[in-house]
Amino acid sequence: MKKKICTVIIVAIMGLFAVPETGSALSPEKLQEMLEQGSKVTIIDIRNSEIYREGHIPGAISIPAAIISKKQLPPVGAVVVYGDGIRTDLDEEAADALNTRTGIQAAVLEGGFSAWESLNLPTTHRSGFSEERLEYLSYQDLEKITAGNRDIVLVDMRSTQASGKPDSSLTDLSAIFPGLSIIRMHNKLRSDGNEWDLSAVTGRGGKDTQYRWLYILIDDGNGESEKVAHSLKAAGIRRMAILTGGELILRRGGLPGQQN
Repeated sequence: MKKKICTVIIVAIMGLFAVPETGSALSPEKLQEMLEQGSKVTIIDIRNSEIYREGHIPGAISIPAAIISKKQLPPVGAVVVYGDGIRTDLDEEAADALNTRTGIQAAVLEGGFSAWESLNLPTTHRSGFSEERLEYLSYQDLEKITAGNRDIVLVDMRSTQASGKPDSSLTDLSAIFPGLSIIRMHNKLRSDGNEWDLSAVTGRGGKDTQYRWLYILIDDGNGESEKVAHSLKAAGIRRMAILTGGELILRRGGLPGQQN
């Protein structure tokens, strides 16, 4: 009887980490459930070591993405890889590299560390005040993560006409990044001045599903994205990044501008 039960458990775990051709992902809730049940799983944090030390998933080991393909690992069985939840291409590359090793079945943590935080799951973060870190993406990095990634939502904060419609001179986001969701964020007038209406983001789904979307903030290159990012973090939105240069870099197709 014991042998039969053990066989069922092993098959179930192997099923979780079977890696199809398109790769596999494990939700934060499922990983937490496995940890609570005492399942044997190795968690690898591929962010840089400094960020890892600031806070990580309890029990995770640090192997930065830059060296994971060269790192010698024993056949540890089930592995979950996670990054910042922004550069998802690095997570997939790390899992692919590990899956070439004998005795390792690697899956990616869906939404990375930012998704884990969004759900208020346990971390090693110290209590008290810590400097808030904002994530930035270059145009080239954005191109990399949009390939086949449908959980990205472009948050358009660029200038609009008086009617509220996008300025016709703006770069067409749907042409550059076909297939991605695009939402418009508006300014709203209050007694203390213009403020951004966050409802287009905060009202998207429930708290238990927000982590599934990676929000990319795009402004005119005027720093407004930073203000909104701080407000969104205060509202519990963790998985987001700012396109460095905004509309200015879009118009140049990612090419650097003229140096003064």
